[in-house]
Amino acid sequence: MTVETLGHIGSIFQRADIPYALMRWDETLVYPYWIGEYSQRDSAHEDGMDESDFILTGTGKGTLLQLEEQKETIISLFRHGYKKILPSGTGLVITFTSAFPIPTGAETLRRIQINLSVKEWRND
Repeated sequence: MTVETLGHIGSIFQRADIPYALMRWDETLVYPYWIGEYSQRDSAHEDGMDESDFILTGTGKGTLLQLEEQKETIISLFRHGYKKILPSGTGLVITFTSAFPIPTGAETLRRIQINLSVKEWRND
């Protein structure tokens, strides 16, 4: 996944007012918040496509409702495929693939995982 794509994903969440960080939350802790990480696949596509799985983990405190509301917002951003040509000319398509709750073992912490598929076509 390119640095440009990772930055663009961050800007999508910023515009949607979703508290988000890549790999680790380093700011003052707010609830709920979302951490993104990715796994890049082998790209043997002759059309130049690179594929990655993007995993978002949301953590909330107290009731699950606010976390569920943000989950619905995130899903709505990608459910029908978010498509964009980035400034470098890279074509980008991000789609929602799945979501599920994650047990925390803590009485007041709630967690949800959202999985996205990211496809990039570069001109290099």
